[in-house]
Amino acid sequence: MSKYLPDTIPFLEPVLENEILFWEHCNNKCLMFPSCAKCGLTSHPSVSVCPKCQSIKWEWHKAPETASLYTYTITHYAADESIIDNVPYNVAVVIFPQLDDLRFVSNIVDIEPEEIFIDMELELIWQPFQDNRFVPRFKKKIQKEDLK
Repeated sequence: MSKYLPDTIPFLEPVLENEILFWEHCNNKCLMFPSCAKCGLTSHPSVSVCPKCQSIKWEWHKAPETASLYTYTITHYAADESIIDNVPYNVAVVIFPQLDDLRFVSNIVDIEPEEIFIDMELELIWQPFQDNRFVPRFKKKIQKEDLK
């Protein structure tokens, strides 16, 4: 599998504690999200204070290896000049029903834009990124009927 987008994309260094922990988990190829230790709300993007109960205590939970596509867009204009050669590309919002319907922004790899559809089943994959980092991306989950 080729890389979806080049390593030259700028990477913003995380500053919040939960952002730092999120990327540390990703670098170990483990997609994890913080849940409020008081009310249980799973949160992403990372925040310091629970938006529901204002607690500052968090527990981390591993995301399922599968998700479904909530929505997406096909981007035809490069957001950064480092990806001019990669347009068009998709930006996907995947949903994890097991985690309070948490939505996560990523990409779907190895698929043509016309093959993407809402509610498609996806599976998590890890792609190497700059400085020994890994980025969570998704691919279409292979169904039994696809193997026939």
